[in-house]
Amino acid sequence: MNNSLLDAVDAVGAAYYHLVVLVGPHGSGKTRLLQAVAAEAGWPVVNLGLELAKSLVDIPPAHRSAAAAEVTAKLLAERSDVVVVDNIEVLFEPSLKLQPLELLKQASRSATLVVAWPGSSESGALVYSTPGYREHRSRDATGVSVLPIQSIVSH
Repeated sequence: MNNSLLDAVDAVGAAYYHLVVLVGPHGSGKTRLLQAVAAEAGWPVVNLGLELAKSLVDIPPAHRSAAAAEVTAKLLAERSDVVVVDNIEVLFEPSLKLQPLELLKQASRSATLVVAWPGSSESGALVYSTPGYREHRSRDATGVSVLPIQSIVSH
């Protein structure tokens, strides 16, 4: 099992936010690594894109933004002490008007979340997408345990 990831999960147990973010570009191995660790540790894996889309499909488009944060919190709450969250790209959909990192931080107050972040970590911030695109976000990652995938797979 991956010791760096397990150490990070243990360390956030005493933190305000119980959030570990595994950062790397698409295709870097985040999903494969998280699925392997989750299977060995017995942690549930939530495909957030799929689950959130299924939950929002019957809600009229004009009301999805208001429902998305609440639905996301419910999807992640009370599953286990540690929950692995993958495929979070839907949180960046501009029409939903969400603040993905803040939403994940709040959800991590009720369970430890280990999240695959498709992007990068730059100067203490988590970055999603490229500047100039509607989906682009850059948020201060203070209070969050950030693990670049390169630091784990190179060991």
